[in-house]
Amino acid sequence: MEEIFEWYIEGNDFKSDDFLNQHIVQKKFERVLDVGCGNSDLVQDLVQWGNKEVFNIDFSSQVIDQMRNKWKHLSNVQYLQMDVRKLTFPSDWFDVIFDKGTLDAVVFGDGKEEEGHRMMHEMIRVLKLEGLYVLVSSSDSSKRLPFFEGLPWMLVHSSFIKERFLYVFQKIGTIET
Repeated sequence: MEEIFEWYIEGNDFKSDDFLNQHIVQKKFERVLDVGCGNSDLVQDLVQWGNKEVFNIDFSSQVIDQMRNKWKHLSNVQYLQMDVRKLTFPSDWFDVIFDKGTLDAVVFGDGKEEEGHRMMHEMIRVLKLEGLYVLVSSSDSSKRLPFFEGLPWMLVHSSFIKERFLYVFQKIGTIET
C-alpha cells in the first residue's frame, strides 16, 4: 500500500484555527464530502469529529480502490471514483465540502479557468443551503475568489495555515441547473 500523502494541511490543523474548530470540527454534520481526496487520512479526522456520513471522491480509480480497502472497516465512509466537474450526487445534499487543493489542480495550466467554473457550479449544486465549502489553496484570493463570483456564495472566513490559504464559503442561494 502506498504511503499516505497529505496535500497542504492535515486534519488536526483545522483545530488550530478558532473559526474552523468551532464551526467545522466541533459540529456534527449529516453528510460531508471530500473532493479530490487522494490517499489522505482526512477521512479519519472527519469520522472522529462525529460526522454521520463521509463521502470521498477522486478522479483516480486506483486511489479510490486503495482507500476503499484501507477504510473498509468504517461503515459510514464511502469512496467513489468521480469527476468534480460532473458529480452524480443529488442537489442540495451535503452539509460541508472539503477541498484540499482540488480546485488548484483543476485550474492548473493555461486556459483551465472554465474547468474551475464548472467545478464550482457542481460544488454549489450539491451543497445544501447555508452549507460550507472549505477550500485550502496554494493561491491567494486574487486567483481563487473569481471562481466564486456570480454564484450565491458568501466568504465567511479566511486564514493562512502552514503556508496555505484557507477560505470558508457559505452557500446563500441556489442556481439554475
